[in-house]
Amino acid sequence: MEYIKKFIFTNKFNLVLLLIWLFVVIFISSYHELWRDETQAWCIVRDCSLIDIYNRIRLEGHPVLWYLILLPFAKTGISVISMQIISVFLVFTAVVYFLFKSPVNNFIKTAVVLSSGMIYFLPVIARNYSLIPVLLFILADLYNRRNKNPFQYSVILILLSNTHILMLGFCFILFLLFVFEQIKEFKKEIDTKKTSNPISQHGADSLKTPSSQGNDLFCCSSKSPFIIRVILCIMPSIFVMLNFLVLFFMFNNMQNTNHAVAFYTQNTQPLFEAVKNFALLYFLYPLNILNNINIFIFYSTLAGILYFFIKRDKKLFIILLFSILYQFYIYYKIWYQGIVYQKAYLLLLIILFCYWVYGQHARKEKLLSVFVGFLFLTSLISTPFVCFLEYKMPFSSTKQAAEYIKNNLNKEKTFYAVGYPFTFTSISAYLPDKEFYSYMNNYYISYYDFDLSSDKKISNPPDIKYYIVQSDFTMDENIFEEIYTTDNFNISTQEYKEAFKIYVRK
Repeated sequence: MEYIKKFIFTNKFNLVLLLIWLFVVIFISSYHELWRDETQAWCIVRDCSLIDIYNRIRLEGHPVLWYLILLPFAKTGISVISMQIISVFLVFTAVVYFLFKSPVNNFIKTAVVLSSGMIYFLPVIARNYSLIPVLLFILADLYNRRNKNPFQYSVILILLSNTHILMLGFCFILFLLFVFEQIKEFKKEIDTKKTSNPISQHGADSLKTPSSQGNDLFCCSSKSPFIIRVILCIMPSIFVMLNFLVLFFMFNNMQNTNHAVAFYTQNTQPLFEAVKNFALLYFLYPLNILNNINIFIFYSTLAGILYFFIKRDKKLFIILLFSILYQFYIYYKIWYQGIVYQKAYLLLLIILFCYWVYGQHARKEKLLSVFVGFLFLTSLISTPFVCFLEYKMPFSSTKQAAEYIKNNLNKEKTFYAVGYPFTFTSISAYLPDKEFYSYMNNYYISYYDFDLSSDKKISNPPDIKYYIVQSDFTMDENIFEEIYTTDNFNISTQEYKEAFKIYVRK
């Protein structure tokens, strides 16, 4: 009991911040309507075999970890709402780890925990992004002990690289630096053995260097044979390397088989457009008033952080610079039109990783704290805006459409889906016992198939009475009668509108 009181007293700031985060996230999550980018993964693991899941993942452009986590829940028929609970739990774990393990001051803790990324975009919008903070924070905590714990460090590195394609560059540069450190230590130990003079055991002991007496890099006792220590040391790196090879071959040709990615890669804009769009997205809607000034402020702050690390810690500078260049390359080649805030926020998390790793020294560096704090503080300012929109307006109208069908048309098994098939994945996720036949594509849909070569058309369309129609489309009033219209939505992209009308054939 005394221990609990002491813990509460010494961590009261962290506990208050955690409770605020928990209350806001649970409250806002209860108002969130799942949309197509969330439910696509759920429908894939629910309706595909293991082999088909692998083939779909290759086309989706996202590594396997999120799908593996969803798999047992989706296959056992649990409600898709469980995906939201998983997402909130993952980010909650990250927040707890950050508050009680990170060496940063209370100002940075507040700016990070209450930022729109940590309080809304990652936990509330249930996607693979929710995996990243907890793994990144564990990696930051392990980083300065990576030579003592090479297996743990490698496992987290493998898991993090399997969260999102945008994290591959960051994970790969960490892996290269780790291998470089190993090579240097191998060379140092070999040189030590060559220069030692084993005339007697006493003489050999006296010639041992601190490295040969138990270098942290070697994860077993210095009394073990050298070759055993070498094997135990390089095994984690071999596993990580194999992981990167699998990921490379998995996604190498994705841009030529996924029709959406193929469209973007064929219409690539100048690199400057990707760089500009990234900065504007970072500031979000309420702060994007003076575009050019915002771009200047963001990249000046980023340049200041890079300049600090090139002066104080070359490794962290390399990690951050390589991560920036890699992410901008992906935006330039693929996502210049599809940069959502979750993607932009990943760079902020990598900056936070570098700040965390810099450790206790960061507390003394006021300018660095100002730069990092500013990036997250700007995101925090946007938090009330995005939370208000989620509370007040529908993110997507798929939940409304699904609830109407469940309450009024539950006896019907099959519906026509009139519109872009991608928009109907959320309705399918909410109604796993219903079938949806695409009027445009002539095949049954649940998840959306990005495969350019796929041909699942059915020669004889089914006879169906009810039509779920995307609001952009109109139906002949002489043949169809409108019986229901959902609310329009305000937050999600206008690329494919997720508002619907339901018609019955007269």
